[in-house]
Amino acid sequence: MTHRYALAAVLLAALSVPAAAQQTTQPDTSKKTNPTGITTTTSPGSVEPTPAPTTPAPTTPSPAVTTPSPAATNPSPASITPSVSAPSTGVVSTQPATAAAEGQVQPTSGAIKVDVKVDASLANTAKISADSAFALARASNDAGEISSAELEMKEKALVYNIKMLKGAGASVVHVDAMTGEVVKDKKYGGLKASAENDKQLKKLDEAKKDSTATAKP
Repeated sequence: MTHRYALAAVLLAALSVPAAAQQTTQPDTSKKTNPTGITTTTSPGSVEPTPAPTTPAPTTPSPAVTTPSPAATNPSPASITPSVSAPSTGVVSTQPATAAAEGQVQPTSGAIKVDVKVDASLANTAKISADSAFALARASNDAGEISSAELEMKEKALVYNIKMLKGAGASVVHVDAMTGEVVKDKKYGGLKASAENDKQLKKLDEAKKDSTATAKP
């Protein structure tokens, strides 16, 4: 009986060896190829990992950046420099009104110039030129050589006061600087004529000297 049990045990052992060999030599069918082209091997009973979907990275357009021109953001110093007025020194100009008077209050020729006795702004309102006033004076009855002339106010009127020499005598003519009207035509007589003649001779001589000195280069 003992030999029978031993033989039966050997047969069982012999039968169990091929079965174990079949289990160990079972072909591996777990190799799979995923869509990405990579072959993965999984053991029996394991769960194959799901490949992460490949999502293309979104393309973000870069915003256009506008850089302001330096000339627009950085104004030149000259454009931002405030203008500063020079402080007044409180000095009143002593320049005669004749120098300030412009335009037609001075004759265009001759040695005699008009001595302006009024403010320059008032003198420049004259509508009659000095040339026209001189022509009117020369057309008077007692006309002679013009020795002096002034622009002044006479009886609330702006007039040319024109004095002339004729021989040993002298005369005066007033011409309205706004209308051209001869408002006065007077000939000096007696001692007044002699005194005025001497006075006007000196003025005429001074005017001619000044004119000659100015004409020299």
